[in-house]
Amino acid sequence: MDLSNNSEVPRISRSVREHLDAVLELAHGYHRTAESVPIRAAARRVLSEDIHAPWDIPRFAQSAMDGYALRFADLAAFPDGLPVAMQIFAGEVPAPLAPGTAARIMTGAAVPPGADTVVPFEQTHTRPGPLVTADDPVKAANIRFAGEDVHSSDLVLTAGTRLEPRHLGAAAALGLDAVSVVCRPTVAVITTGDELLPAGEAPGAAQIIDSNGPYLVGALTHAGCAVTPFNCPDDPLRFQDIMDQASAYDLIVITGGASVGDRDVARDVLGRHGCEFVSVRMQPGKPQGAGRWEGRTPVLSLPGNPVSVAVSFSVFVRPLLDAMLGADPARPLWGTVSHGWRSIPHRTQFYPVRAESSPSGLLVEPATPKGAGSHLVTSLTHATHFAVVPESATDVCTGDVLSLLRLD
Repeated sequence: MDLSNNSEVPRISRSVREHLDAVLELAHGYHRTAESVPIRAAARRVLSEDIHAPWDIPRFAQSAMDGYALRFADLAAFPDGLPVAMQIFAGEVPAPLAPGTAARIMTGAAVPPGADTVVPFEQTHTRPGPLVTADDPVKAANIRFAGEDVHSSDLVLTAGTRLEPRHLGAAAALGLDAVSVVCRPTVAVITTGDELLPAGEAPGAAQIIDSNGPYLVGALTHAGCAVTPFNCPDDPLRFQDIMDQASAYDLIVITGGASVGDRDVARDVLGRHGCEFVSVRMQPGKPQGAGRWEGRTPVLSLPGNPVSVAVSFSVFVRPLLDAMLGADPARPLWGTVSHGWRSIPHRTQFYPVRAESSPSGLLVEPATPKGAGSHLVTSLTHATHFAVVPESATDVCTGDVLSLLRLD
């Protein structure tokens, strides 16, 4: 097959927003299904239905301190001190507190009916009897009242929430041992190139270890997908055979062969089977492809350089997955530049940066002094985000505020 005229094929030019809109169209028609999974296995999964509280939290009034539960008014009514009528530990159901008495109580224990205040041990004095007096007590202090966190039937978690450990703790507090989540999309990852070797093999002259495959498998798994990797040489027939296998998956992500080189088989084969290749005004990641294999399975074809792949995942792949899963979009994140750099005019630049917290917000600086070359794969280990530099910018200066994309 002669691919030598690839460079003569005109490419459509798009902005990042225009190409993202085209990518998100691929989520249409995806049928989400749900499954119940144990809470311990639900981290990073997307909730498929709202969760309401079945009861108040706390379920009962409980002590926030080790101390004495009592009626606040009794402290003034009995200046010589209150006798200790009982001791209450967490997990016990206490009897009502008799007027004019106090209960020795531990943190988390149920406050006895009749008590309206807990005075910490360190604010009390005991006399023979024992009789309890207090220094500067505060009425209704140190009690966690029933429903103070959430009331029965209140909405606690909404469908579309990507479950983090904090969400799982809340679900467990509601008495749930399992949650309903969106089933994992199946994704085929295809890396192309005669020069690629799998990790662990010693590269010969002109050979390269495949880093894109492991990166995408990890990033897609972290995003909640079930991933199968494929490796393909620069052979159109072999590539088409793998694509036919991959068409059984919910999404196909390809790296390499998307540009205008003489052996860019992905672009040639995909272009004849329903995918469109464009030049996106971005750096890195300019050559992009998207469409449906044979009009059915969504396909994203990404550049082959590793930093371009990481940028493309953050900019295009992750938003598509969120749309397929019905996940809530990520909240906008902004950072202030502490050390500037040169930008590239007429392209949106995605620059690897390290973001660190400060009293005034996030401060960002270039991840390494080596710049933002699309081949600098190990430089990403120093980065936490991509700073988004608008097309109109030519210089990024100290004090500029830029949008940030999380780097997986």
